[in-house]
Amino acid sequence: MFFIKRRSGYQDYRKTINLYPFKEKLPNLKKINGNDLSLQMDFFMDVFGNILMFIPFPFALVWLLTSKISYPKIFLIVVLTSLSIEISQFIFNKGVPDMDDVILNSAGGCIGIALQKFTDRIKDSNL
Repeated sequence: MFFIKRRSGYQDYRKTINLYPFKEKLPNLKKINGNDLSLQMDFFMDVFGNILMFIPFPFALVWLLTSKISYPKIFLIVVLTSLSIEISQFIFNKGVPDMDDVILNSAGGCIGIALQKFTDRIKDSNL
Protein backbone atom coordinates (compact mmCIF):
# COMPACT_ATOMS: atom_id res chain seq x y z
CA MET A 1 0.00 0.00 0.00
CA PHE A 2 2.74 2.44 0.92
CA PHE A 3 5.88 1.20 -0.77
CA ILE A 4 4.79 0.50 -4.33
CA LYS A 5 6.16 2.80 -6.97
CA ARG A 6 3.25 3.97 -9.08
CA ARG A 7 4.83 6.68 -11.20
CA SER A 8 8.34 7.82 -11.95
CA GLY A 9 9.49 11.12 -10.53
CA TYR A 10 8.14 13.09 -7.62
CA GLN A 11 4.43 13.68 -7.40
CA ASP A 12 2.61 15.54 -4.65
CA TYR A 13 -0.35 13.23 -4.04
CA ARG A 14 -1.67 15.58 -1.36
CA LYS A 15 -2.95 17.85 -4.13
CA THR A 16 -5.15 15.05 -5.44
CA ILE A 17 -6.89 14.20 -2.17
CA ASN A 18 -10.52 13.14 -2.68
CA LEU A 19 -12.88 13.93 0.20
CA TYR A 20 -16.11 13.59 -1.80
CA PRO A 21 -17.55 10.05 -1.94
CA PHE A 22 -17.51 8.53 -5.43
CA LYS A 23 -16.66 11.88 -7.06
CA GLU A 24 -14.29 10.17 -9.48
CA LYS A 25 -15.51 6.56 -9.44
CA LEU A 26 -19.00 7.21 -10.84
CA PRO A 27 -17.80 9.27 -13.85
CA ASN A 28 -15.10 6.63 -14.49
CA LEU A 29 -17.75 3.92 -14.43
CA LYS A 30 -19.76 5.84 -17.02
CA LYS A 31 -16.67 6.16 -19.28
CA ILE A 32 -16.11 2.42 -19.38
CA ASN A 33 -17.28 0.81 -22.59
CA GLY A 34 -16.97 -2.71 -23.88
CA ASN A 35 -13.89 -1.93 -25.96
CA ASP A 36 -11.45 -0.64 -23.37
CA LEU A 37 -10.42 -3.65 -21.30
CA SER A 38 -7.62 -1.70 -19.60
CA LEU A 39 -10.04 0.89 -18.15
CA GLN A 40 -12.39 -1.86 -17.03
CA MET A 41 -9.61 -3.75 -15.27
CA ASP A 42 -8.30 -0.60 -13.54
CA PHE A 43 -11.77 0.31 -12.30
CA PHE A 44 -12.70 -3.15 -11.04
CA MET A 45 -9.26 -3.77 -9.49
CA ASP A 46 -9.57 -0.48 -7.63
CA VAL A 47 -13.11 -1.08 -6.38
CA PHE A 48 -12.96 -4.80 -5.65
CA GLY A 49 -9.35 -4.67 -4.46
CA ASN A 50 -10.30 -2.21 -1.71
CA ILE A 51 -13.26 -4.37 -0.71
CA LEU A 52 -11.42 -7.70 -0.83
CA MET A 53 -8.44 -6.37 1.09
CA PHE A 54 -10.56 -5.82 4.23
CA ILE A 55 -12.76 -8.94 4.22
CA PRO A 56 -10.24 -11.02 6.24
CA PHE A 57 -9.63 -8.21 8.75
CA PRO A 58 -12.53 -9.06 11.13
CA PHE A 59 -11.35 -12.69 11.23
CA ALA A 60 -7.85 -11.52 12.15
CA LEU A 61 -9.22 -9.25 14.88
CA VAL A 62 -11.27 -12.05 16.42
CA TRP A 63 -8.29 -14.39 16.25
CA LEU A 64 -5.82 -11.85 17.69
CA LEU A 65 -8.12 -10.53 20.39
CA THR A 66 -8.96 -13.81 22.05
CA SER A 67 -11.51 -12.16 24.31
CA LYS A 68 -15.00 -11.79 22.92
CA ILE A 69 -15.20 -8.57 20.93
CA SER A 70 -18.51 -7.14 19.74
CA TYR A 71 -19.27 -6.69 16.06
CA PRO A 72 -19.79 -2.92 16.40
CA LYS A 73 -16.30 -2.65 17.94
CA ILE A 74 -14.87 -4.71 15.08
CA PHE A 75 -16.55 -2.35 12.60
CA LEU A 76 -15.17 0.68 14.42
CA ILE A 77 -11.66 -0.80 14.30
CA VAL A 78 -12.07 -1.51 10.57
CA VAL A 79 -13.15 2.08 9.84
CA LEU A 80 -10.41 3.60 12.03
CA THR A 81 -7.76 1.38 10.42
CA SER A 82 -8.87 2.41 6.95
CA LEU A 83 -8.91 6.08 7.97
CA SER A 84 -5.42 5.68 9.46
CA ILE A 85 -4.13 4.27 6.18
CA GLU A 86 -5.57 7.18 4.20
CA ILE A 87 -4.24 9.76 6.69
CA SER A 88 -0.81 8.08 6.54
CA GLN A 89 -0.88 8.28 2.75
CA PHE A 90 -1.53 12.01 3.07
CA ILE A 91 1.15 12.61 5.71
CA PHE A 92 3.86 10.59 3.95
CA ASN A 93 2.73 11.55 0.42
CA LYS A 94 2.46 7.90 -0.62
CA GLY A 95 -0.61 7.19 -2.70
CA VAL A 96 -3.74 9.26 -3.13
CA PRO A 97 -5.82 9.82 0.02
CA ASP A 98 -9.35 8.92 -1.05
CA MET A 99 -12.66 8.85 0.82
CA ASP A 100 -13.83 6.14 -1.58
CA ASP A 101 -11.15 3.83 -0.23
CA VAL A 102 -12.43 4.29 3.34
CA ILE A 103 -15.98 3.49 2.19
CA LEU A 104 -14.93 0.47 0.12
CA ASN A 105 -12.60 -0.83 2.86
CA SER A 106 -15.47 -0.48 5.35
CA ALA A 107 -17.76 -2.38 2.98
CA GLY A 108 -15.17 -5.16 2.86
CA GLY A 109 -15.04 -5.10 6.66
CA CYS A 110 -18.86 -5.42 6.76
CA ILE A 111 -18.70 -8.45 4.47
CA GLY A 112 -16.00 -9.91 6.72
CA ILE A 113 -18.13 -9.27 9.82
CA ALA A 114 -21.12 -10.97 8.17
CA LEU A 115 -18.94 -13.98 7.31
CA GLN A 116 -17.54 -13.97 10.86
CA LYS A 117 -21.08 -13.98 12.29
CA PHE A 118 -21.98 -16.85 9.97
CA THR A 119 -18.98 -18.93 11.03
CA ASP A 120 -19.69 -18.14 14.71
CA ARG A 121 -23.24 -19.46 14.28
CA ILE A 122 -21.97 -22.63 12.64
CA LYS A 123 -19.44 -23.17 15.46
CA ASP A 124 -22.09 -22.50 18.13
CA SER A 125 -24.61 -24.87 16.53
CA ASN A 126 -22.03 -27.68 16.40
CA LEU A 127 -21.24 -27.43 20.12
